Amino acid sequence: MFGNFLNLKNKLTLAKVLRSLDESLPRKIEISKFGEFYKCYAYDSEKIAGSMSPSVHAGSSKVKEIAILKALSEYYERKAVYASDFKYTNGAAAQPVLFSRSKALKIAKKRSFMDALERYAFYRWFDNYNIQHQMIAQKSITLAELSNKLGAFRSGCFRISLEDDAHLIVSFLDLKNGVIFGLACDSSRLLAFERSLSELIENAMCFKAMNRNNINEQESEILNLAYNGKKFLRRVYDTLGREPVPKARIIKSEELKYEFSKEIAVYRTIIEKRIYSKSQLSGS
Repeated sequence: MFGNFLNLKNKLTLAKVLRSLDESLPRKIEISKFGEFYKCYAYDSEKIAGSMSPSVHAGSSKVKEIAILKALSEYYERKAVYASDFKYTNGAAAQPVLFSRSKALKIAKKRSFMDALERYAFYRWFDNYNIQHQMIAQKSITLAELSNKLGAFRSGCFRISLEDDAHLIVSFLDLKNGVIFGLACDSSRLLAFERSLSELIENAMCFKAMNRNNINEQESEILNLAYNGKKFLRRVYDTLGREPVPKARIIKSEELKYEFSKEIAVYRTIIEKRIYSKSQLSGS
């Protein structure tokens, strides 16, 4: 019964968003499925090599309506970000308004913090071998299927220890020409794993498309890690760290007002700057 209610809620939310934003919806919406996950792309211009292009907005979920809503939310999230003084989408999150705008804004605020936290914590862990993480045995048909499809040497996932009350899960694939991964932070460990797996699928599809189209690795941040996976794997298999990632310090937290705020609420959170540069990940 509860599952039927959630399905109805998702369909109502999607119908409301499509109806209220009819004139401003992206020109193209594509839906596909991989394993347990639906994948949705929303964009105006021609899609380029998967979803890594800033003009292509993606969403993944085991529920088709949620995948579409995620892609649309990202589409409007970027509109809100680009209309503000904020140059990057890190730490930004959008939530469609169904009945209560204040509730949607509360959800967007929580998700924006989790988005900012996952990046802050991941790079703190990557740069500091004293930070603790634990490999976890998480069975997943989708992860196994993705691993077989891409010919991965190995796959796995691990949890990074945080002082904040949240779970940061990283799922990864070790491929012939590098490593790709997906990471996600959530108050629920299960949701964090599912979201990390969803992001891994997205990155894997982009990685495969970019290789097929011979796109230069410098054109995508994910490829900076994918082609330099040895350093990532050394960090993954060094499990001697005993410290959690220090509690995040929020510098700024605010709603982003833009022309579609009544339909989709957008919030952003900025956490203290990380000590990280691309050059730190480019070594072998």
